[in-house]
Amino acid sequence: MFLMKKGKNINKADELEVLINSLPDALYILDMEGQIVDGNISAEELLGYKKEELIGKSFRDAKLLTAKGLALANDRFKKNLKGKATGPDEYIFISKKGEKIPVEIKAIPIRLADKAFILGVIKDMSSIKSTEKELEKTQINYRLLFDNMVNGFAYHKIEVNKAGKPVDYTFLEINKAFEKYTGIKKKQAIGRKVTEVLPGIEKDPADWIGRYGEVALKGKPIKFEQFAEPLKKWFSVYAYSPEKGYFATIFEDITEHKEAEDTLKESEKRFRDLANLLPEAIYEMNLEGKITFANKISLKVFGYTEQDYINGFNAFQMVAPEELPKMKENIGNILKGKTAPRSGNEYLAMRKDKSTFPTVMFSSPIMHEGKAVGIRGIAIDITERKKAENEIVIFKKFAETSSLGHGFADLNGDIIYANSTLCRIAGVSPNKILGTNVSTYYPDEYKKKLAEEVLPTVAKEGKWLGELPMMSVDGKITPTIQNVSLIKSEDGEPLYFGNAITDITELKQAEEKLKNLDMLKSRFITALTHVIRTPLSEIRWGLETLLSGDFGELSSEQENFLRRTLESEESISGLITNMNLVLDIERNKILLEKVSVSILSHIKAVIGEYSAECKSKQLTCTVDPPKGKYPAVKIDPGKIKFVFGLLYDNAIKYSPKQGKIVVKFSKSKSNITVKIIDTGIGIPEEEQTNIFERFFRASNAQAMHTNGVGLGLFIAKAIVEAHEGEIGFESTESKGSTFWFSLPISK
Repeated sequence: MFLMKKGKNINKADELEVLINSLPDALYILDMEGQIVDGNISAEELLGYKKEELIGKSFRDAKLLTAKGLALANDRFKKNLKGKATGPDEYIFISKKGEKIPVEIKAIPIRLADKAFILGVIKDMSSIKSTEKELEKTQINYRLLFDNMVNGFAYHKIEVNKAGKPVDYTFLEINKAFEKYTGIKKKQAIGRKVTEVLPGIEKDPADWIGRYGEVALKGKPIKFEQFAEPLKKWFSVYAYSPEKGYFATIFEDITEHKEAEDTLKESEKRFRDLANLLPEAIYEMNLEGKITFANKISLKVFGYTEQDYINGFNAFQMVAPEELPKMKENIGNILKGKTAPRSGNEYLAMRKDKSTFPTVMFSSPIMHEGKAVGIRGIAIDITERKKAENEIVIFKKFAETSSLGHGFADLNGDIIYANSTLCRIAGVSPNKILGTNVSTYYPDEYKKKLAEEVLPTVAKEGKWLGELPMMSVDGKITPTIQNVSLIKSEDGEPLYFGNAITDITELKQAEEKLKNLDMLKSRFITALTHVIRTPLSEIRWGLETLLSGDFGELSSEQENFLRRTLESEESISGLITNMNLVLDIERNKILLEKVSVSILSHIKAVIGEYSAECKSKQLTCTVDPPKGKYPAVKIDPGKIKFVFGLLYDNAIKYSPKQGKIVVKFSKSKSNITVKIIDTGIGIPEEEQTNIFERFFRASNAQAMHTNGVGLGLFIAKAIVEAHEGEIGFESTESKGSTFWFSLPISK
């Protein structure tokens, strides 16, 4: 080194110079004025200057530093002059070629030959800075990849108690997919414990903390599928530990997949459970004829065991040898997409023990990705049906002489027998009606009733009875009463639909005549009541005049007689009014003159009119005060007065002395309900279904009060329903009744 060989008062061994020149870091020596007095080979290589070009120059004038770096060097040099070491500090050196070189300098005060110097150690940071830039790029790319991962990712630190047992974990990093799958945002999670982010997770049977603790502490990765109770989702999770005490998870939301999987499993289970519940033999086979599924009934019907099914018996073993060509042909047609007969294919089936029985099979292809991969079929033992067919021959002889229409159809509704009467109604000959569907002979507007009411009822209950018009092929409508039944085998297996049809054309004509007579009756009652009202009014006027004393003072006996006569007139007038109301009800012509009123005030006013009756029978008649404000109702006041008055009057009339009558009110969002509760004679249970019928009176009511025709409750029900309300009752004989009616609140 120059300092060693040529510097004044400096004398060092050549070995030291060799050692310093072999160092990888660049070295320089400054005197206390800041002049460069020496440097090593690494310094020359770094800066591109020979040391002779720099020795004697001040570091301030050598143009080796940027302005920022020179300011820092001056500051550090001052500290070095005070005997303090500085650095390492980062600088940008400018080489002889003008290249900017990032370096790190550590400056140390030293003494050589009893003279003070500053030794600078320069470390080239180019490769490190380049690596840092590359690392920064890598981190950016990593972050882009991390944030755009399809799978959720999270990095955690496991938390343990004093015993070293995992009790929690802290979120250190999560990606966007994690946020999407869990609904947990990054700002909610980072730096927080999972028990804070998802309270209750420590109680989840899945034991997330325990599982992840194993991974973080033992370093063994795991992969599993688990339902997360706090999130109500399924996840597929891979967890691993890059460092002890830490773990990362990569996961995806498989909830939809699991639900679809569960649905598929449930669907398959339902199919198999249903198949095992059905009374028919159900089977599936592959293209080679091997049975791949057989329900319990099929094993029983054909005499095979579960082990035979496991071993895979062949479908062609299910028919007698002579039937094989027909069966193979039919299967071939099905696999080619040809439609099988609706009535199925009949075979002579063969059991495992070689015994035979007649069967009908319905088959369809099993499709996968547009290709047939097998056959699914139902086999029905038709032994009983064959017996029934023989019995039908006998029945036909009887049916052909009957005035009723008799017919049989298979379970698809195709006619297999029709007698001459039925053919006449249908307008077709016996040979043309066979094979046609029963729906052909019903008007379009009744086909829906046939499909949605008649046949389902027969299938469920075994029979259906009712009116159903039929239509001949030329459009003629015939009113009929039909008695449809399901004919079953001795084992309870459905075989056919049977129908006994009565032509009620004459009955309908008689009904029309009766309707006309009813109309005449109504006109007669209307005319009669109109004629009677005038003399009744005159009678009432006369009685009231006599009672007023205009023709002289009456004796007590005369007054009582006239008042009883007046009450009879009022009873007749009321009956006439009720008869007219009944006629209006029958014609659906109840006229309502609605106004908005307070139902409470209206009812209380009516109650006041009965105070004398309550007093005379020593009844406790009370009104239970309603709670809160009741809105108005839009009603016909007169007609609702009739309804309440009738119910209240009945309560008084049929309650014993010293009984109790309570009127209560209640309301809902849409209705106000009025209840009249009494301790009267009640209504016999067996008579309660008839209580709202015309001219009906309970037997105990008739015994107590012989007068009355039984129209009041019939009229009351019609009035309430005309107001779009409801009326009803609860009653126990000898204990009392509760009658109620509800009315809609005005909107």
